[in-house]
Amino acid sequence: MSTLSNLRSYERVIAVLFKYGFADVIARTGLDALIAKASARLRPAHPPGLASMPRPQRVRKALEELGPTFMKLGQVLSTRGDLVPPEYAQEFAHLQSDCPAEPWELIRKELDREYRGRTDEFFAEIDPVPLAAGTMAQAHRARLHDGTRVVLKVLRPGIHEMVDGDLHSLGFLAQYAEDHFNSLGFSPSAVVREFSRQLRRELNMTIEGRSTTRLSSMFQDDPYVHFPKVYWAQTTKGVLCLELIEGKVLARLDPNTLSLTTRKHIVENGARAVLRMCIAEGFFHADPHPGNIIVHDDGCVTFIDCGMCASVTEETRGLMADLVMGVVERNPRAVLGAALAIGHVDVARLDRRALELETQELVDAFVGVPLEKIDLGAVLQQFFDMLRRSNIQCPPDLVLLIKALGTIQGVGNSVDPNFELVTFAQPFLEQLVRGRYTTAALKDRMMGSLLSYAKTLERLPLDIADIVTRIRENRIGVNIDVEGIDEFNENLSHVSSNIAYALLIGALLLSSAILVHASDAGKAPLLYYLGMVGSVVSFTFAIGLLLRNFRQDRQARRRHREHGKRR
Repeated sequence: MSTLSNLRSYERVIAVLFKYGFADVIARTGLDALIAKASARLRPAHPPGLASMPRPQRVRKALEELGPTFMKLGQVLSTRGDLVPPEYAQEFAHLQSDCPAEPWELIRKELDREYRGRTDEFFAEIDPVPLAAGTMAQAHRARLHDGTRVVLKVLRPGIHEMVDGDLHSLGFLAQYAEDHFNSLGFSPSAVVREFSRQLRRELNMTIEGRSTTRLSSMFQDDPYVHFPKVYWAQTTKGVLCLELIEGKVLARLDPNTLSLTTRKHIVENGARAVLRMCIAEGFFHADPHPGNIIVHDDGCVTFIDCGMCASVTEETRGLMADLVMGVVERNPRAVLGAALAIGHVDVARLDRRALELETQELVDAFVGVPLEKIDLGAVLQQFFDMLRRSNIQCPPDLVLLIKALGTIQGVGNSVDPNFELVTFAQPFLEQLVRGRYTTAALKDRMMGSLLSYAKTLERLPLDIADIVTRIRENRIGVNIDVEGIDEFNENLSHVSSNIAYALLIGALLLSSAILVHASDAGKAPLLYYLGMVGSVVSFTFAIGLLLRNFRQDRQARRRHREHGKRR
C-alpha cells in the first residue's frame, strides 16, 4: 500500500478520534501539533450529547464511523474479554451488524470474476436485491439450474485491499498507543494481531464452508438441530454457496407469539446443541446469538453464519468440567487447581494467597443454591474475571467457549425465563469428568507420557553432546532479565543525547563568538552576521533542549506513577 494511502488512512482515523472527544489521546501521542496546523477536516464538529457519553460508547461510535473493518474489530473484541476491559466488551456487543449494501453491478462483477465468467452456467437466477449486508460480505438469494434454492455469500468488492490498508493503520496506531500509554490494562498490539488472524480467516469463504460442513456432520444423528448444506461446486474463496433455510430468525421473533411447548423445544434443542459442541465434541459455533439461529414451527433450530468457530482440546474441556463440578460440589481446591492449570501463569506476579481467597469467595457465592438455580454463565464469567484480576492469561479458545455458553444461556432465558443451563450441562460435564478417569483414558495418557519420556531419553545423548560442544567453543550465553534495566537504558540514552546536544551548542556558540570578535567591531560584516546568526541558533537550540528535557521528565514521572499503581 502506498505511503500516500497510509497517510490518508491515518488522517481519517485522527479526524474521527477528534470528533468523538479523544483530543487527549491525540495530544498524548504527540499528534496534537498536526491537528493544530491542519485544516478543518481534521477538526470536525463534535456530535450532540458527546459530553454525556461514557468513553466506551464514544469508542463504539468512532468504530462505526470508521467503517467495516473497524466495526468488525469491535464485534470480535466483544467476544474477547481477555483482551479488553469488560465495559468495552459489553459496549462493543451493541455494534450494528448491518451495513449499507454494495450495488448489484459490483456484486455481479465479483461473481463473474470468482466463477471466471461462467456465473450463468452455475445459476439459473440470482436475486439482485441483497438478503443481508454485513461488514465483510453480503448475501443474495439464488436458484440452481435443478431448481434448488440457495444463498450466495459474496465478499464485498475491494475488501482485501481495504482490510490490508486498515490493518496497516491499526498496527501502526496500536504500536503507537503501546509506546505512549502504560495503563491501558491490555496490549493493543496483541489485540490487532489476534484480530488480523481472525479477519483473514473470514476473508476465505472455504474456511467457513468447511466449518459448516463439519458442524453439520456432527449432528447428522440429531433431527432437531441443523446446519446449512454447503454446495462446494459453487463455492470459491470469495463466494460461499449455502442451502436456503426457510424459517424465522430468532432475533426478529417475539417469543410470546409461540406456544409454551414450542418455546421449550427451541431452548432445549439450542442449548443441547451448544453444550454438545462445546463440551462433548470440542468444536463449536463461537457466536450463537439470536441473529445466527433460525427456528422452525416444530421447535427445530438451524445455526447459520459459521464464520467464527473454534476448537478446544479435550484437556481444556476436562479442566472446565473440573471447575464447574468444583463449584457445584463446593470444592475450592478443585476450582483453584483448574484455574492454575487452565491459564498461563506468571509465577513471579502471582499472589497465590489472594487467588485462594478469591476462589473461596467464588465457591461460597453458590453455597446453599440449588443445582437447578446455579447460573452457569455467571459461574464462568466470575471465574474469568478472577483470572483477569490475578494476571492469569486465559487461552483464547476457552474465552470463546465461555462466551458461547454465556450467549446461549442469554438466548434461552429470553425465550423461556424458566430455562436453567446448568441442568442441561450437568450430564455432559459428568460424562466428560468420568471419561477422563476410565481405564482406557488413563491408559492413553500413561502411554502418551511414557512415549514422551522415551523420546526425551532418546534425545538426551545428543543434547549433552551439543552442550559440551557449545562449552568447548565458548558459545554458551546467559540471558539475565534485570528489573528496571529498560528504564536505565532509556535514561542513559537521554543523558548521552543531552551531552551531545550541549557540546554541539557550546561549540556553535564559541564559534559564533570567535566570528564576532574577528569581525573587528563590525568592520568585516560577513563574519559579524555569521557570528550573530550562529548565536541566535545556539540560543534557540538551548531553549529547545530545555523544553525537551522538561517534557521527557514529565513523561518519566507519569510512567513512574502508573508503574507504581500497577504494582
